[in-house]
Amino acid sequence: MVAENKGFKIPDELNIISIEKLVKFSPEPIIIKIRGVQDENLDKEDGKTGKEALDFLRNILPTLSKKERFEFEQYCDFELLKPVPVEQLKFYKIKANGHPKDKEFTYKLMEI
Repeated sequence: MVAENKGFKIPDELNIISIEKLVKFSPEPIIIKIRGVQDENLDKEDGKTGKEALDFLRNILPTLSKKERFEFEQYCDFELLKPVPVEQLKFYKIKANGHPKDKEFTYKLMEI
């Protein structure tokens, strides 16, 4: 810790990201919405193709409650197989109250 090592200084040539500023940084979860990506331009981390995974999601998601959907989506990771133009991206911060396991869990997506 900095307080314990008051005389320590990271040499500038090694501290290219100003690591001391990260101590004050409070990370927040984000969601990136990508529009216009074809199913065949995605793969799933579990070995399924993007089309297989998306066909499953298109069938199951409408049947889930808001809480179940939020929990389920936490485990839906895809790999982009081609670059995506920045115009097709939207970024959202997730503001949540409680925990998905709680009955009173709520969340909002705030565009950034």
